[in-house]
Amino acid sequence: MFPEGAKGTGKLYSHRYRLLPFNVGFIELSLTYKAPIVPVAVIGGEEQAPMLYDIRPIARALRFPYFPVTPFFPLLGPLGAVPLPVKYHIYYGTPLHFHKEYPREAANDPETVRMLADKVQMIIQGMTDDGLKKRDGVFGLIGRGVSFGDVE
Repeated sequence: MFPEGAKGTGKLYSHRYRLLPFNVGFIELSLTYKAPIVPVAVIGGEEQAPMLYDIRPIARALRFPYFPVTPFFPLLGPLGAVPLPVKYHIYYGTPLHFHKEYPREAANDPETVRMLADKVQMIIQGMTDDGLKKRDGVFGLIGRGVSFGDVE
């Protein structure tokens, strides 16, 4: 799941890697079904199609969440929508077992659910910040790509 939702993919390039407030549905599901949450930080996607501007009137008219202007789109037409060749780095965190600390009924408590969603967001933001410090470049097709915890 991507707890930022569609708004997370519609961030301007100047706001890349700053997580927006998470939706809380994933916490409700985790508590209800006693499922662990595995935090994942993805580095690279925000350079793949950098949005410089959002033309909101066009987005509204087309019923899109946003209408991006990237360095090459709409200037180059459909060709400008081809993603840039970036390195992806994926970091997996330690599973979080909130269902062991909170009863199933906590899924109905808005304050608890928000607090847990914020906790997961802080963990993923920290993983993202650490991942950005570790990477050795943005573009290229060869290089490190997946990391499991501290092992690369």
